[in-house]
Amino acid sequence: MRDEISTHLFDQAAYQQFQKRLESETSLLNEWLDSNKLNDNKPVAGFEQEAWLIDKHFNPAPLNQKFMGLAKRDYICAELAEFN
Repeated sequence: MRDEISTHLFDQAAYQQFQKRLESETSLLNEWLDSNKLNDNKPVAGFEQEAWLIDKHFNPAPLNQKFMGLAKRDYICAELAEFN
């Protein structure tokens, strides 16, 4: 469904690369938490609502750019995938 990932099968090297990146990002997050880089002592809240664009046959429809052009709302943003 997604165009960014060309396969759904991954070899051992891909899993090792993913694990390495995950460990690196987790380590960085822990550093930021330990040094209070993410804490400005202000209450923060957020939300996310997901939607999937489908055609009349209920198949994924790559229409996010068209949808965003029609929506014209500052608070709506697209993900990287063209289907949601």
